[in-house]
Amino acid sequence: MSWKHLHEYVILFHLNLFNVSKLSFLDLAHNGSYGNILSEQCLLSTLDHLAMDHNNVSGTIPQEMGKLRSLSQLFLHENKLSGNIPSMGNLTNLVKLYLGVNKLPSSITEELGMLRSLGLFGLSRNHLNGSIPRKLDGLAFLYLSSNKLSGSIPAESECSGLSISFSCGILVSLGILNILGRLTSLNILLLDDNMLSGDISRGILILY
Repeated sequence: MSWKHLHEYVILFHLNLFNVSKLSFLDLAHNGSYGNILSEQCLLSTLDHLAMDHNNVSGTIPQEMGKLRSLSQLFLHENKLSGNIPSMGNLTNLVKLYLGVNKLPSSITEELGMLRSLGLFGLSRNHLNGSIPRKLDGLAFLYLSSNKLSGSIPAESECSGLSISFSCGILVSLGILNILGRLTSLNILLLDDNMLSGDISRGILILY
């Protein structure tokens, strides 16, 4: 189900949308919508796909978002969201998570790195701080550029399935290259918009 030019999410109440007990696909992207994400939207327990990207949505991501256990795709990028990323450890079916181009100031929690179904993780152009999770198993796409992350990717993050894109935060050191020799499926490495320092590891020399 998709609507265009819904400028206020409150309109959805009048459509009795939240009484649709079997709704699995909700696309509200590119509407010019503004306001907050309603907690009631997170009561749609059968949702598989939720898209609110490319709008002017502000406020925080409701904690209730972490209860949508059926969710496999969540697109909230290109908005004005702020505040902490809610707990999403229960979203074990999540395959794609786009939260980029917002104003999220929090750190990346370890539980996000433990979501084994997660193949695409986009958090570029936020205000994220802290370090990258120790576990990133199963990721094929990782977008973390233009943040305030520090440190390097821990050695235990094997990421052997990382195949297309690998972007790091604005303060991630060149220590990331110490594990590149293990990323045997790596095709493209993106380290733009960083403040890299140090030596390039010999591990990169075996990627041919």
